[in-house]
Amino acid sequence: MNKPKFSINSDSDSEWEPLVTTPWNGDILVEEKVKSDTQNTDQAQQSGSNRKKGKNKNNKKKKTQKIAQPKQIKKQKQTQFSQSVPSRLEKKNSNQNNKKKAQSQKNLQQDNFQQKKPKDFDPSQLSENETAPEDLSPEPEVKATKFSLHTIYTTPLSLGTYRYLIKGYRAYFTKKLCITTAILRWHNETINVFSHLLASLVALVMFFLIPFLPTYKEARLFAKICLSAFPVGAFHSYFASTLFHTLKCHSFQTRSKLLKLDLTGIIVNAMGSLMTFYYYGLKDDNFFRFFHLLFYFCCAVLLMYLYYGSKKLLKFVRIRVWILIFYCAYGIVPLIHSCFLLPRDEWFDFIWKPMGMYSFFGVGTIFYLSKIPERFAMGRFDIVGASHQFWHLFCLLAEIWTFYTHQMLAKQYPNV
Repeated sequence: MNKPKFSINSDSDSEWEPLVTTPWNGDILVEEKVKSDTQNTDQAQQSGSNRKKGKNKNNKKKKTQKIAQPKQIKKQKQTQFSQSVPSRLEKKNSNQNNKKKAQSQKNLQQDNFQQKKPKDFDPSQLSENETAPEDLSPEPEVKATKFSLHTIYTTPLSLGTYRYLIKGYRAYFTKKLCITTAILRWHNETINVFSHLLASLVALVMFFLIPFLPTYKEARLFAKICLSAFPVGAFHSYFASTLFHTLKCHSFQTRSKLLKLDLTGIIVNAMGSLMTFYYYGLKDDNFFRFFHLLFYFCCAVLLMYLYYGSKKLLKFVRIRVWILIFYCAYGIVPLIHSCFLLPRDEWFDFIWKPMGMYSFFGVGTIFYLSKIPERFAMGRFDIVGASHQFWHLFCLLAEIWTFYTHQMLAKQYPNV
């Protein structure tokens, strides 16, 4: 049913008058009110839910902040720990780099012993009398004028070090201090200097004593040359060795020059020792006698040329030592050849004389190469009892034995 909509006119004093504008529909009004109410409730619910969400977000943020703080602290600690302590791969790389650096330092033979601690350095890795390049071993401008000893860790390689000997080294002395302290003070070269100085004096006495011996007067000219060649070669060898062990602590240049002189002295000494044995052992065949003498003499000249001409050969200690060993060992070949020229009884009577000399030198060489006894007790035989000192002692015994057997052969074969 359509009901008229009334309007009140405030201007007129009349009663209510109907003003029909729109048809009456009560259902529509109710629906509009319900819609408006539902919208209001929805908005209220949304606002409440938004508030709850905002609270939940704030709570979550607070929780995440609380959780994130210890995580950040852990990350910071981990970064600090990783910076302070390297990883395993970095450790491996660092160890490999350290090994490469150590090998390069050994190959270059740098004088960095003052920076190294004794625990980090193994003296057994050094080779005896090792030489270093001159540019890698800077020398002080002023030499030492007072006596003071060094260890293997503070002694430069260019001045020479002994394997397994820790104390008693001299370094950069003046020549006057080197000479005065060679025998008057105790160091690891004192007995080496004294033993070969004594051997050189014995050789000098032999040289002046030989012309007065009856065996020398009755011998022929070439036999006299062979008999007198031995004390000359022995004096050259042992006196050069005394100079080397006395002045090697002065500088690298003096050490390298005296080392060449020492090596040539060994060659001349071996030649002078074997000349007399070749002369009397091959007396029945003049061709082989002079052939072996000439060939051995040419080998000696070639070795001396190599030692004086090539600088690289002096740096390789093992090659240098083994060349000398083969040179001296070749001297047995003519002695074995003499067994085919002499009668058996006469050859047995002859061969023990040079073999005695070789036995003394052989025992000394075993001490020299094996580094006994200091190999088994490092630091106990630095001054007395080292292997190089035994080598010098057996060289002195071989010198006395050789002179005695030479005179025996000259007396046994006077007219040869």
